[in-house]
Amino acid sequence: HAGDIRAIGKEADRWEEEYYLGLRNGELAIDYGGDPAKGRQAFEELRSAIAAFGKSAVAAATGVSRGTLAKIERGEPATTNVSPDRIIAGIRELNQGRSRKAREADVERARLRGLVLKHGGLRKAAKAIGVDPSNLSKRLRRS
Repeated sequence: HAGDIRAIGKEADRWEEEYYLGLRNGELAIDYGGDPAKGRQAFEELRSAIAAFGKSAVAAATGVSRGTLAKIERGEPATTNVSPDRIIAGIRELNQGRSRKAREADVERARLRGLVLKHGGLRKAAKAIGVDPSNLSKRLRRS
């Protein structure tokens, strides 16, 4: 099952020339780009990811430069050499990481609530684990 249709040049991948010239695979291949709809989808997902995670995290996950992400954030025209598939995969990884962190936070919050119940209150639990009661209270609300 094909995930993306790529138009290539007349000489296919030019592997023989690359071999004799000592180039990397695909370096001479002529690439006319992929599906424009997939590119639009990637840019829309980039806008959403920037709002959710910030430019630095999105840049690290997708390989798109922060300057390009800033243009996308402002709604300006922007181009990148990063494939739409790579962008979408990077954003998917960010979303999965957020889901994992949310589950981990839920487990931590449940553990802390258990300590509070076991010790008979927030102050006693905080003293038992060696933290300030106000910090324990914050962790119970947002962890």
